[in-house]
Amino acid sequence: MKTSLNFLFILFIAVLMQCNQPAKGQISWQPFTPQTLQNAVKQNKPLILHLAANWCHWCHVMEEKTYQNPQVVSFIQKNFIACKEDHDQRPDLANKYREYGWPATIIFDSQGNEIFKQAGYIEANEFLEILKKIKSGQIKYKPSASSYTTNDTNLRSKFQILTQGILEQIDTIKGGFDFFQKSVNYQMFEYAFNHQKQAVFKKWLNITMQNSLHLLDTVWGGYYQYSTYGEWTNPHYEKLLSIQARYVKMNLWYFYVSDDSALFHAAIKTYQYCKRFLKQPDALYANAQDADLIPGKKAHDYFRLPDKARLKKGIPHIDTNTYTANNARWAESIIWLYAFTGDSTYLKEALEIAQILIQKRQRPDGFYNHGSDNDLTPALDVQLAIANLLLNLSQITGNNQYVNQLAALLSKIKNKFYDGQCLLSFLPLKNYISPGCILEENIEAARLFNIYGHMSGNMEFIEFAKKLQQYLMSTFVKVDEFKEPSLLTLQEELNKEPYHALLLLKQNTSENLSLPLWQIPSFYLIKKTAVSKQQLNENQKEYWEFFDSNTYLFCTNSFCSPPIYDPSQLKNFFYDKLLR
Repeated sequence: MKTSLNFLFILFIAVLMQCNQPAKGQISWQPFTPQTLQNAVKQNKPLILHLAANWCHWCHVMEEKTYQNPQVVSFIQKNFIACKEDHDQRPDLANKYREYGWPATIIFDSQGNEIFKQAGYIEANEFLEILKKIKSGQIKYKPSASSYTTNDTNLRSKFQILTQGILEQIDTIKGGFDFFQKSVNYQMFEYAFNHQKQAVFKKWLNITMQNSLHLLDTVWGGYYQYSTYGEWTNPHYEKLLSIQARYVKMNLWYFYVSDDSALFHAAIKTYQYCKRFLKQPDALYANAQDADLIPGKKAHDYFRLPDKARLKKGIPHIDTNTYTANNARWAESIIWLYAFTGDSTYLKEALEIAQILIQKRQRPDGFYNHGSDNDLTPALDVQLAIANLLLNLSQITGNNQYVNQLAALLSKIKNKFYDGQCLLSFLPLKNYISPGCILEENIEAARLFNIYGHMSGNMEFIEFAKKLQQYLMSTFVKVDEFKEPSLLTLQEELNKEPYHALLLLKQNTSENLSLPLWQIPSFYLIKKTAVSKQQLNENQKEYWEFFDSNTYLFCTNSFCSPPIYDPSQLKNFFYDKLLR
C-alpha cells in the first residue's frame, strides 16, 4: 500500500511539472524581475522583454504571428531568456518604456544592458533577423550620452522655443496634433483651455473637442483610445479607464465655456458605460475593455452593431484588474460630475473609491501599491494619482483628514523618490533596471508641490517645485509635443500666486452655493467653502466680519476681488482673471 501511494505521489509530481512546462513549440516566458536579469547574466544569454497590453490589437497579432512562428520560437528558446509582462500591471516598466508604444520589444545583452528597443508589431522574419544580429554581435551595447543636454540658453528663449513647438505641432484644421493618430492629449487641452483668449488656441480647442466626439461609442458610450491615418473616424476600439477619466473631465470643462450639451451628455454617457461594463463587485473599476472581440481580428463590424446584436455575439474581454492610479483619476472625474450635476451619488461614489484605495492599497511604508498585491517597488505615477485625488477631496469636502494625508504623501515622495536632481519613476532595486526621470511625472509632481505649498502656506513645498522646474529646464534640449504644453503650464503657475476662491456662507439657504464654485474649471485655483471663521486661514479670517450675506471672494496674499453675491457672476471672474 505504501509503495502504491509513493508511486501515485511521484506520478502526481511528474504531471504537475509537465503542466508547468510550455507546450512544444512555445516560448518559455518568464516574469521580468531582478532574479531573471541575474539569471541571464549567469547563463550569459541576452534577454527579451515583450511588454504588451491585454486590450491591444497589435499585441495580440504579434503574440499570434511572431511569437508562435516555429523558427522564432526555436531560436529564442536556444539563445535567449524571454520575459513577458502586461504593461498595465507593471508601472515600473510601463512608464520607463511608454514612449515606445505597445507592444514594446526591449532586448538586453547578457550583462543587462539595453541594446534594442522598438515599438509596435514586428513581423516574424524581420524579428528573426534582429535576433540573429544580436546573437552574432552585430547589434551590441553602445553607451549613450544623457537623454538631455544642458545648455546656456536663457529661460525666456527656452519658453519661446516651447511655445513655437506647440504652434508647429497642433492641427488647427482637424484638431488634435498634426500626425498619424488623433486623440485629445490632456496636457495640450489644458494649455489651450487656459489660453482661449488667443484665437489660435480657441479655434483649436473648438475643433478638437467637436471632432473628438467621433471617438465616442454612440451605442454603449465610452471613448475609444485614438483614431489613425490622421483622421478621427478610424478608431482603435480599446476603451481604457484612464482614457474615460480624461474625457469626462475635459468634456465638463469644455461644456463650462461653450454650453455645448453634446459634450456634457458625452461625459454622462461615458460614466454610464464605465458603470455598466467596468465597475467591479468591490466598487472599484476595471482597467480596460479589449479592442477585439476575437483577439487579433479587427472588430469594425462588431462596433457598428446596436446593443442587443453586440451582446448576442459577446462582449470584448474586460481586464478586471482594478489599478490604483486609474481608479484615483476616475474618482477625480466623478467629483467633477458631482460639481456639474449636483447629484450627490457621484460624490458618495468618489468617496467610496477613495476610502477603498486608502485602506486597502496603502503599503506599510506609506506609499500606495499599483494593484491589490504588493508591488516589486513603489511607482511614482501611482503616488501622484493618489495625491491628485487627495487634493480634490480636501477641497470639495473641507475635511482636514485629506489635507494631512496629502501632506504626508508629498513629504514621503520628496524624501524617497528625489535623487538630488529629479524624482525617479520608481524606487531603485538592487540588480534591476535603473529608474529614469520621467518628464511628465516630474512636471505633474512640481505642480502638485507648488499648489499644496500655496494651499498650506509652506514655502518648502514651493521651493521644491521650483527645484524640479530648474532641473527640467536646465536639461532642456528638445521635448516632444506631449511635454511642451505642461512645461509651459508649470512655468506659468510658478510665476503667479494662485487665487483662493472662497465662499463665505453667512446665511442658511436651500441652494447649494458651493456647486458654482466647484464647477470653475481650473487646477490652479484653491477652493474653499467656509461656514465659520475657524475654517479660514489667518490671512482670510478678517473677511468673515466684513459681510452679512453669502459672498464669493477671490483672494491672493495681497489682493482680493470685489465681493460676488450672484453665483452666475463667477463665470465673469473666470473669463477675466483666470484665462490668458
